Amino acid sequence: KPVDLDVIRLFVQKAKERHQLLLENRTLKERLAEAGEITGIVSASQEMQELFQLIRQVATTDATVLIRGESGTGKELIARAIHDLSPRSESRFVPVNLGALPETLLESELFGYEKGAFSGASRQKSGCFELANGGTLFLDEVTEMSAKSQVDLLRVLETHEFFRLGGEKPFTTDARILAATNRDISELIEKGTFREDLYYRLNVVPVDVPALRQRRDDIPLLIEHFLGVFAIRYKRPAKVLSSEALDVLQRYDWPGNIRQLRNVMERLSVTAKGEEITVEMIPPELMSPGTSRSPQTLAAVVEQAEIEAIKKTLEECDDHRERTAKQLDISVRTLHYKMNRYGLH
Repeated sequence: KPVDLDVIRLFVQKAKERHQLLLENRTLKERLAEAGEITGIVSASQEMQELFQLIRQVATTDATVLIRGESGTGKELIARAIHDLSPRSESRFVPVNLGALPETLLESELFGYEKGAFSGASRQKSGCFELANGGTLFLDEVTEMSAKSQVDLLRVLETHEFFRLGGEKPFTTDARILAATNRDISELIEKGTFREDLYYRLNVVPVDVPALRQRRDDIPLLIEHFLGVFAIRYKRPAKVLSSEALDVLQRYDWPGNIRQLRNVMERLSVTAKGEEITVEMIPPELMSPGTSRSPQTLAAVVEQAEIEAIKKTLEECDDHRERTAKQLDISVRTLHYKMNRYGLH
């Protein structure tokens, strides 16, 4: 059959157009990064600007990153931003929530399986490490892995090789690993539930995401953003908050962080009558000053108590780390972890 030159020309033209679009997309991302903005993340606070700077630095490398922060702070958004600003941005970003997978499915989800590997395996399936090859694999809730799964992950990080379940042929992976947790890993290591060698493999570059109560200046921006999002979704005029209502929301501690704020804004977008959201429309659980000190926000209370205790003991011990750790009845490693987490340097 003769070669159709028109088809070839069209194919080449489409390839050129796709290449040009990829270049323009990367240029736009780079310009946003240079301007101090990270796509998909709404913030103007100093705490987040410092985080954006770190994101831009680590994005240019292939270093393994451990993203630490409370539930609802947007750790996956941070991981996506690192991927989007990296040289791997044209390849896949593959997120997997390890805490949501039962142990029986975790191995096949990460590494895939061969046909006949187990009952019901009627065909072979690629796992997350294969799907993310050349791109980025995001392991959320990494501290929820069992001891066996931790060993399996450590082996892949060390050798860049893995086997499909039921397979004998090794596969090589070039996936960049980003992991996340809302737990204090140093405490898990001391309890023996998380491997110290795996922690060091994952924690090449630690990235700490501040809780919403630590970046209250961003609350008005986030509220405006979410009200706009839900106005479009529900095809209604965008709501606005009265100054009194905004004051209430800014004083609240937001134990569920941005996820909780988003849910509240969606509720108000649907239920509030009229264009203005007044203080009377704010959910009762957000109104009382005592509400934000409920058992739900115990983590915030403990965090503040830890900060004060470490500061006071460091001062009493003339900034001597070993004496401070002994006085606090914790290891030096745990002290260093908490000092890094709270910025106590």
